[in-house]
Amino acid sequence: MHKLCIRLDTYAGKYRCIRRFICIFMRAFPSMFSEVLCKTEVYLCHNSSMNAGFGDNNCERCLVIAAHAEGLNMLREQAKEWAYDFILCADAGQKIAQQLALRPNAFIGDFDSSPQPAGEYIELSPSAAILSSDLAEQLSLCVHTSMLASEVSDDEELQENIQPLVFLLPPEKDMTDLEAAIDIAAQLGFAHIDVLGGFGGRLDHTLGNVALLAKYVDSPIRLRVFDGINSVTMVGPGTHTVARKGHTYFGVLPYGGCARSVSLSGVKYSVQDIELSDSSTLGVSNEITHAYATVSCEEGYLLLVHSRDT
Repeated sequence: MHKLCIRLDTYAGKYRCIRRFICIFMRAFPSMFSEVLCKTEVYLCHNSSMNAGFGDNNCERCLVIAAHAEGLNMLREQAKEWAYDFILCADAGQKIAQQLALRPNAFIGDFDSSPQPAGEYIELSPSAAILSSDLAEQLSLCVHTSMLASEVSDDEELQENIQPLVFLLPPEKDMTDLEAAIDIAAQLGFAHIDVLGGFGGRLDHTLGNVALLAKYVDSPIRLRVFDGINSVTMVGPGTHTVARKGHTYFGVLPYGGCARSVSLSGVKYSVQDIELSDSSTLGVSNEITHAYATVSCEEGYLLLVHSRDT
């Protein structure tokens, strides 16, 4: 087994140039690439660190698709313009991907609510959130290969040789398929993870998915949960600039207790140095009136909710 180590600068422009070069090679010599791939381990690294993955703020974006999503009709046109580097479907999320004409790079789940897709199977333990270093390294190789193949997705011969990954989870486990999907994406080093769906349907799942935002709020990972109606992130103490986007309403709600010294500007109802109680609806149904709003708090966590009427 040979090892091809490509060390990457942290600047995204150089990283993408290297990826583009490899993709041109893949397009020109697809059969050679498929043969070499069986004999070569490819590591794409930042700052000479073999475990760095993609994890800096300039790098790759992952879309995780949940089993249920509201307002898909409002996303059909937008989805055509999405530029995610990796798409991971949690169980029945593959049905949503089909509806939006998205091509997943990988699937994960126990597949109790959707058929098992064809692909390269990798069995995970009930505590899938913790990957061994060897498995993480193997998955990183597979992920990079799939990302590179996506760059030349119009090459049918190459695509036939690149199978999607299928992470198989046991039916009885310590987390939902969606949480496992987010954890896998995080451990593979994606700095930006968007979760499509997860709201609506079963209330216990909805509340659990909001809690996943809290799981990563203090990490370098930027996690967002969205559908055709809502887009939700969570922030901690500090000052945060929030873009207006295309939604009508902007809600600011405390999570896990009261938030103190909260200030909002650039919104219809601005406030200065107030306390938001977790037993009050004071922060709902605001509106961003400028290109950006500013949200700050000194203590506690805030859910930032962009929403529109159905």
